[in-house]
Amino acid sequence: MSLLGAGRVRFVVFILKFVIAPALLLLGAWYALSIPIVRTLVIIVGGAFALSTIALIIYCVLTRPAGLWNPATYHRWLWLPWRPLARAWLAFWAYIDTEWRSGKRATAGFASVLHKLCLVYRPGDVFLGRMSIAGLGWFQPLGQKLERHLFMFAGTGAGKTTLLITMLGLHPGNVFVIDPTLR
Repeated sequence: MSLLGAGRVRFVVFILKFVIAPALLLLGAWYALSIPIVRTLVIIVGGAFALSTIALIIYCVLTRPAGLWNPATYHRWLWLPWRPLARAWLAFWAYIDTEWRSGKRATAGFASVLHKLCLVYRPGDVFLGRMSIAGLGWFQPLGQKLERHLFMFAGTGAGKTTLLITMLGLHPGNVFVIDPTLR
């Protein structure tokens, strides 16, 4: 067997592990839900998630029109810790793209929905705007830690200056800005 064939076999075995293992976890979860205490815990956690989501939506809907909504406080409303697991999953696929797919096919693309959900703005991050999925705006502010230059490029009337003013208002550090519109 050639070296290229052995690499493909290892890749297939690697992928099968990530297909079979989730299927077994789902089967185990289905079996676990037949146990009354587990079912009760799932109902409690699901109810807590639903209540926290409703509270977040009410907070955003009531405070935005009043001018009291602050992107820096949004991350305090996120109580369920699924984002670190999602970030680990995204890091895993970034590794696969870098090590296995680089040079073989195009790996660039837009951010996925999961990637956007993990980019929650926190104080100290660069504010990137509000998340939108399929053209619908969500209340979640997006942010990312950047230690390099930031370049903003968009068409006329896209809101570059408005976003820049918001970014500057939320950024605690020093900035050097060139805005050719002279606003």
